[in-house]
Amino acid sequence: HTAVGVGALALLAVAHPAAIPYGLPLAAGLALSIPLAVLTAWPAVGAACLRAGIGRLPEETAAPVGLQALALPAVAPASSVAA
Repeated sequence: HTAVGVGALALLAVAHPAAIPYGLPLAAGLALSIPLAVLTAWPAVGAACLRAGIGRLPEETAAPVGLQALALPAVAPASSVAA
């Protein structure tokens, strides 16, 4: 993915440099796929994202009523888990 993104940006730079801003939304995501995967795999970055709520599912912040009735430890409110 990274090679395709970098290649697409390089091709745009050679063929139509004025089109680079239009190609960035597609090609930058591809070009940054490996660096972002490595960055987010670091435990410290993962813990910071967890504290900030990045990537959290709605069920992790407020469990549905059907699951709350079960009173499972895995479905405890996020405030009591984080404490």
